[in-house]
Amino acid sequence: MLRGPPLVWGGVWHQRKSMKNFQHIVKGSILLGLVVFSSGCIVAEPRDGYYEREHHRYYREHAWHECREHGDETYCR
Repeated sequence: MLRGPPLVWGGVWHQRKSMKNFQHIVKGSILLGLVVFSSGCIVAEPRDGYYEREHHRYYREHAWHECREHGDETYCR
């Protein structure tokens, strides 16, 4: 049993509860940070010179360029 005035008992209880809350906030923040950075940052960029047949375009210099047929040849800008 705790001895001393009730104010001291409440102070100890309040201090322990504050520390527990702080630990939960830190753990939650770390977990939230990991989820945010791991889920939204993974984007695969096509390699330079990749040709997409379905849309008749190719990827060059970080942008898509359309290709058009001109007679027997395919012209890409």
